[in-house]
Amino acid sequence: FQTDVYCRQQTGSGGSSLTERIIRDKQILNGERKSSLIKQLQDCAGRANIYVMGEIVSVKKGNPKERIEEGFQSLVRKSYPKLQMLSVHYVESSLNKIFYPDDHSSLYSGGVQAMDEAEKEMWAFIQRKFNAKEYLSLKILYEEFGSKQYGWYFWGISCVLAKLFVRDSIEFIQGNKQRSKDETFVLLSHRKEFEDRKSTRLNSSHTDISRMPS
Repeated sequence: FQTDVYCRQQTGSGGSSLTERIIRDKQILNGERKSSLIKQLQDCAGRANIYVMGEIVSVKKGNPKERIEEGFQSLVRKSYPKLQMLSVHYVESSLNKIFYPDDHSSLYSGGVQAMDEAEKEMWAFIQRKFNAKEYLSLKILYEEFGSKQYGWYFWGISCVLAKLFVRDSIEFIQGNKQRSKDETFVLLSHRKEFEDRKSTRLNSSHTDISRMPS
């Protein structure tokens, strides 16, 4: 690196022809050395074992970039084994479609579609809390499903909660007042409102749990 900096500083500085030739030779040598080092690193990265949580990950030989990406994917799967429950990649617009569906997405409402795996998981967690008569708030749910072993992201958690809400499986109570559909949409759609969620609790809107989708 120091040689490369020196060569750039001295190039065209008006030195003797001998000095200029030495600098050019050094630059060529540095370029060859850099290419050689890159090739060695690529070879090593293409053949080296990849470990995740102390175990060798079975990845195909070849392109180092693809092998590293595959290794990171394995790390995510092992760190958050229940992340794959989110079979859909939810974004901000997904929440709007759940609350205000058009003709093509109306299956979210009215209990037409069976609960997916993520909904069942969150519903089971909520039911366990209710059955144990434990206090349950939005803050608790975001923390639970955003941490290990879930690793669910903000919009994923919000959208799963929204799907349970439009099924009439849960309702949101804040300040002893039941939140309306529009108020719940706002509550679940703004990250800046997170501090308000710690004082928002959930109630089961049906006492007859057998009526809920299995």
